[in-house]
Amino acid sequence: MPAIIQDDKQQAALKEIEEALAIVETLNVVLSDKVVISVNAVPETGKSVKVDIEEKDAEKIKSVLEGYKKRLAKEIQTKAKSYRIALSEKDLGVLA
Repeated sequence: MPAIIQDDKQQAALKEIEEALAIVETLNVVLSDKVVISVNAVPETGKSVKVDIEEKDAEKIKSVLEGYKKRLAKEIQTKAKSYRIALSEKDLGVLA
């Protein structure tokens, strides 16, 4: 009986794509207009400190995160093409 040979590299790429898509989905929420950005600093010893970021500074942070999202989206698409992994319409929507 014929069988499809599983490719371990393709399976690893699929897992990496799934993980990266989850990150992009989270970034989409963070980059929406309806979010307040805060930083939670956790020193090695002592209590964590939460600092709310002012709107003008939050825009700078969002700009950096937008660049990260674009690079990650490009990596996802490149890896999907390279390993012949089909992205669903939902996946493509997350990357948009």
